[in-house]
Amino acid sequence: MQKIADKNALFISFSKRKNGVFTKASDLSTLCGTDVAVVVFPDRQAVLLRQPGPGADPGSLFLGGVFPSLGSQEEQMYRRKSVHERNMEVMELSRQVEAQRAKKAELEAQLNVATEGLEWLKDLDNVSVRQLDKLVESLELLKTRAQNRFTRLVSSAGASASNAGAMAGHAATSAAEGRRPSIQ
Repeated sequence: MQKIADKNALFISFSKRKNGVFTKASDLSTLCGTDVAVVVFPDRQAVLLRQPGPGADPGSLFLGGVFPSLGSQEEQMYRRKSVHERNMEVMELSRQVEAQRAKKAELEAQLNVATEGLEWLKDLDNVSVRQLDKLVESLELLKTRAQNRFTRLVSSAGASASNAGAMAGHAATSAAEGRRPSIQ
């Protein structure tokens, strides 16, 4: 690794990386319960981040030395407990985020499989009569399956037979009359 020679490139590189350094220092302070100070000197001007640990007085950033006292034993125990609780919360939230990411990936994969080969449906005005007829048949099959599933669910839930019969009668009437669902 070597120093960047061009001053403009050097400044741009520093500008991009300083936020990362300060973010890491802030995370370290929060997760470990420590006081953190970062001093960087680009162009002979000091850039300072000083992050107090949890429970520290923000005014203590400007008072006293760089390494303030650790406080009493009770304060240290409270700080450790607080840090441990925050770590547990962060770990739980991280697990939830990962679970949701996995669920999202699974749902996207299912969607891709379900819509594979159906790109032509996006523009129904340019679809051939044969493709429309195939679509109508598929939709009728889907409707029949959905009605059968609905009937099974209603009957298994202990609903009255008249509700299920009415739904089944509607399906039989539609099929007998030769009606096709309208595609809009």
